[in-house]
Amino acid sequence: MKITYYTQSDILYIELSDAPIGESQNVGEYTNATFTPEGVLRSIEILNAAAHGLMVDTVQTQYIANETVNAALPDDAAMSAGRRARAEAVRAARAAAEKAK
Repeated sequence: MKITYYTQSDILYIELSDAPIGESQNVGEYTNATFTPEGVLRSIEILNAAAHGLMVDTVQTQYIANETVNAALPDDAAMSAGRRARAEAVRAARAAAEKAK
């Protein structure tokens, strides 16, 4: 799994695998998802992530050195914070998907 936060565009991108993209789908007002050709969830893109209260500062400092280059692996404390951030991102994506229904 790879988590990327793009500061200038305020987009949180969660890539679950590097499998080919089969289809993209808007699953909420601010949430897009991509699926493999087999229909398995491949990635989640959350637009306006910081504006919606996600802890993107934590994600940015732990996983990204800048907009395009990954930082070194975080230590154990940072990994725990990263897990919390990922859990928040997943909860937000689920909530957005439920709201869209």
